[in-house]
Amino acid sequence: MNSRTRPSRWLVGAEWVVAVSACLWAVVVHVVVFLNAGPLWRDEVNSYNLAAIGTLAAAWGRMEFDSFPILWCLVLRGWLGAGLDSDTALRALGMIVGLGTLAMFWWNARVFRSGLPLFSLALAALAPSLVWYGDTIRAYGLGMLLILWVTGSLWRVAEKPSAARISLASAATILAVHCLYYNVVYLFVIGVGAALVCAWRRRWMAGTAVLAIGGIGAASMLVYLPSMSRRSGWVIIINQSIGLDWLAGRFFDTLALAGASMPWVWMGVGAAALAACVHLWLGRKTIEATGPADQAVFWAWIIGGGLVCHFLFLLMLGYPTQHWYYVTLIAVLGLAIDGAVGQWARIVSVGRVVRVAVAAVLVLVGATNLWTMAHMRATNMDRIIQAMAPASPDDLIVLTQWEAGISFNRYYHGRTPWITIPDIADHTLHRYDLFKKKMITPDAIAPELQKIRQTLAGGHRVWLAGGVLAPPPGTRLNPVPPPAPHPQTGWAMDPYFRYWATQTGQTLREVAGRVERVREVHPDHPMSQFENEVLHIIEGQR
Repeated sequence: MNSRTRPSRWLVGAEWVVAVSACLWAVVVHVVVFLNAGPLWRDEVNSYNLAAIGTLAAAWGRMEFDSFPILWCLVLRGWLGAGLDSDTALRALGMIVGLGTLAMFWWNARVFRSGLPLFSLALAALAPSLVWYGDTIRAYGLGMLLILWVTGSLWRVAEKPSAARISLASAATILAVHCLYYNVVYLFVIGVGAALVCAWRRRWMAGTAVLAIGGIGAASMLVYLPSMSRRSGWVIIINQSIGLDWLAGRFFDTLALAGASMPWVWMGVGAAALAACVHLWLGRKTIEATGPADQAVFWAWIIGGGLVCHFLFLLMLGYPTQHWYYVTLIAVLGLAIDGAVGQWARIVSVGRVVRVAVAAVLVLVGATNLWTMAHMRATNMDRIIQAMAPASPDDLIVLTQWEAGISFNRYYHGRTPWITIPDIADHTLHRYDLFKKKMITPDAIAPELQKIRQTLAGGHRVWLAGGVLAPPPGTRLNPVPPPAPHPQTGWAMDPYFRYWATQTGQTLREVAGRVERVREVHPDHPMSQFENEVLHIIEGQR
């Protein structure tokens, strides 16, 4: 079968069955996430609290305490302004964004004329990380949706520029970069890829339009320089010497959420997509003047350039990355693989058969892990708070992770005083600047430890949410670390955090009479590892 041969009816039917089944399966999974994610965890509460600040000017002045540009804050402000401020209503917003991303894969398949979005659905849209983290009340899902829109809209400008296409591409670009900071990286990759095709085809006007759109979008990010300047005062405590091997390991871990073999599947399918691009390029004299060969250049650059630029960005960022740092990369790679293989399948006899068969297998292989993760709860902080109902005003609640105070502050309305380790003045946002002040304070958690001792000495209980560390019995605790920067570890926050956790554990070992673990705080279904706290009730004295 060549590009002029009509495919058999059974093959077309098989493609539609796989594509529609995968799409419906994705819809079901998004609904399951909506029904099971539950209360917001601390990062989501952080975004909510920023959006809920009284005025937009006040929110703008605190942008450095969230991970995103202004767009997601504006979306949340609009959602909250409509009275949709309950956890259920917010989860519905996440689901809507997730379903919108699903629709964007279909739209791109139409734009690139690559057939049905079989690999986009099987690899990316059904990746557990995209489904779950894309549906959270964070900007990752909307950022993915918008960068997928940028990909298709810039390609349309590269093919045939018009006022309408340039306007839509410009709107998509502005929205995308103001949703996720690292969408600027993808804007560069996509823009260069489209411009390369324009240069090859000598479409100078189209190439100029693509570069102008990208340049304006990138330049618009200069408005965040004041926020970045303020952020530079404390971001040093987060930055670490992260190597490429560590980042690659985290990326593999993210892919492996769909199954232990999925990182290798991605490598194999990605290599096959690049081989398809080479085949399309070598056969460019025997196929139409525009279309498959153009896309071979574009998609090969997106796959190779996207990987390189994404990891270079993460290396420069210097953050210890989590799964959500890779969801946009997975979405863009899934789209690129689908586009390359889709074009290849147009001119190779067995291409469409192989494509639909592999896509069907991928959907089935990842189904179990996806279903399990779709039932994952974001936090058990509400269970922790429910278990604290018997706490009296003379007791003390201690959260051993200071960040957990953000979600606890949202849901706790009791009378018992509470502190974090270390205790900071603001528990509405991720105030790393206040944590940094604790790092330069001598014997920083002495007041918190004194409150624990006084509560137990008075015959009252300490409700300990989160884990602590303790040196082996008979071992003397190391001296209190000097105010930061530490002579050996500099401004790294982890050594201080670990020492304070150990100091808290040592204090409790010395003074606590009885420790009881509360087991009812852990739900029966899967829990996110990022906010699955333990609860102990401590009372009496030694």
